Amino acid sequence: MIAAGIDFGGTKLMLGFVDQAGQILGQQTFPTPKERGPEGVADFALEKLHALGRSRGIELERCVGVGSTVPALANTKAGMLLYAPAHGWWDVPFARMLEERFRLPARIANDVNACALAELRFGLGRQLRNFLWVTVSTGVGSALILEGQLYEGSGALAGEIGHFVLEPEGYECGCGMRGCVEAIAAGPAIARRARELGVQAADAREVARLAAQGDPKAKAALRASEDYLAQAFSYAVNLLDLDAVVLGGGVSQSLDLAYVERAMLAKVIMRERRKVRVLPTTLGYSAALVGAASLVLPG
Repeated sequence: MIAAGIDFGGTKLMLGFVDQAGQILGQQTFPTPKERGPEGVADFALEKLHALGRSRGIELERCVGVGSTVPALANTKAGMLLYAPAHGWWDVPFARMLEERFRLPARIANDVNACALAELRFGLGRQLRNFLWVTVSTGVGSALILEGQLYEGSGALAGEIGHFVLEPEGYECGCGMRGCVEAIAAGPAIARRARELGVQAADAREVARLAAQGDPKAKAALRASEDYLAQAFSYAVNLLDLDAVVLGGGVSQSLDLAYVERAMLAKVIMRERRKVRVLPTTLGYSAALVGAASLVLPG
């Protein structure tokens, strides 16, 4: 069985086909045509998936369905994009739009939930029952897998550790609060902190490169974010008794995960008897695409 997958991001649109083993059978990436609105994005995805399918010998009409991430808060059960702050979209029935165009069953999820579902089915989740999936990039997003199931909560907002407030007088967050994990630990915060320390770096990637070369101020900027993340993870572990925290996203590749794990465990109760791990995702750059397709793959 094959599913069509759409990783609908704020700036990129990754499209592809995924089989029941989680293998990607073909994929392409385009700039997100957000100026066309949600209907235009759905039309664009249909056109490009048809073309990609023809080039790979895959008939789109014979797929079991189409799954899509959305760059927004989303209600998976209702198929609704609730709020996309980067686009100013509210209450968009995006799953229905896809069903009408593709004439296939369609489901949606936000990108982090999709990554968590992909990890659950095809990655580390095969050995873990309870884990937090966290992406650290330009923001900090997270999703909860509890007892082998995605947990979304009453309003599909569960797992948002990016908005734990750790520093009430810290950097302002896009949500309107100050000192959220996202505001003080994500990529932009790393770059901002480094510049405040006198490091000439345009972004977190440059800070990480300088830190790897031994720059002590760049190292300090990264370490602060590692400490904030460890603190947030410890709260989640103490509350939910998790097996692990699984990290993805571009910035996560620059973090010292062994240090983050030690710093987290220092704040966890009964740490001597627990084996809570901080682990990198096994699925890499395409986790969200695989997760999107897995929304409609049976099994």
